[in-house]
Amino acid sequence: MNISVGGIYLETTSICNLRCTYCYHGNNIYNHDNSISIDVYKSLIEELVVLGVKDIELSGGEPLLHPYILEMMKIAKENKLFVKLITNGTLINKYDINDLEYADEISISIDGINSNDHDRIRGQGSFVLLRNGIEAMRRWHILHKVVLCITLNRTNYKKINTFLVFAINLGVKGINFNLMHESPGNQNSFIHDQVLEQDDIIIIQDELNDYKNKYNGCLNISTIRNLGGDCPLLYNDKSTMLRIDYNGNVYLCEGFCGQDFAIGNINNNKLIDILLGKKCVELLNFFRDRINIIDECKNCCLRNKFCLGGCVVDAYYRQADCLCTDGCCEIRFKEITKKLLKFRYQES
Repeated sequence: MNISVGGIYLETTSICNLRCTYCYHGNNIYNHDNSISIDVYKSLIEELVVLGVKDIELSGGEPLLHPYILEMMKIAKENKLFVKLITNGTLINKYDINDLEYADEISISIDGINSNDHDRIRGQGSFVLLRNGIEAMRRWHILHKVVLCITLNRTNYKKINTFLVFAINLGVKGINFNLMHESPGNQNSFIHDQVLEQDDIIIIQDELNDYKNKYNGCLNISTIRNLGGDCPLLYNDKSTMLRIDYNGNVYLCEGFCGQDFAIGNINNNKLIDILLGKKCVELLNFFRDRINIIDECKNCCLRNKFCLGGCVVDAYYRQADCLCTDGCCEIRFKEITKKLLKFRYQES
């Protein structure tokens, strides 16, 4: 098999109780109950064990609205998978500590540390419900399982340290920062206005590296994914995180959407057959060969040996055919130069 699968990002359901302004699903799905059936899920877990997959991330929609979400977590844990629950946090207060015992990590999406900032994106009253959920987890003494997930945009990207201090004071396990993306054909004016420019991203990455040193030992801080060009889809020896949506469509990365990038459907075929199928092989070959036809890469000194064009998904967000870099060449050049200098220094 030409791909190594390290984990699965599974959208258990399309149902959600919030209407976030930047949701890549848009509002057209929320009135339809599209969910992964428990029988399909059980078959999937059996396959993941055979494939040696270690992690599963249960998302949505809002996964806590799936009628079998507790059973799903239990089944995954009983099969020795690392279980990550990705939730908006507003429904946790309706459960109890025993309900969440099978979640190894709970990722809480948050867009501000107060009602004004958070509710502007996620809807009126959502921050109060989130705080109630956090307080419940504090009572249950499970905040050590919690990772806050922030999507950076023009409104909040200058408040990174505020988020970090908030997380430290809560006593959570860690914090992740992601970027808001504008996909080809996007008609969401909020996303269009809030997407960060490349210069902003460079500054943010440097800030996050500094904060990792500053708060070392206090908080696990994850910087923005794949900015160094280390996209796992481009390398045979790296494990990727597949995405399976609420309709059962399988994608080579959690960032892809749409039928053009779907390689199969678990309602119709076994996952192993999908990964060995023609569509999967063709897409992987295209992603790995595209650097040879990208104009931006033809005269680059990092080409092939150090870089294969960067994150494929981020390239897709820039251009629908992916025949461009991910737009992070300057960051990549800095990161690779640092690694080479460090290696040279250690040798001398």
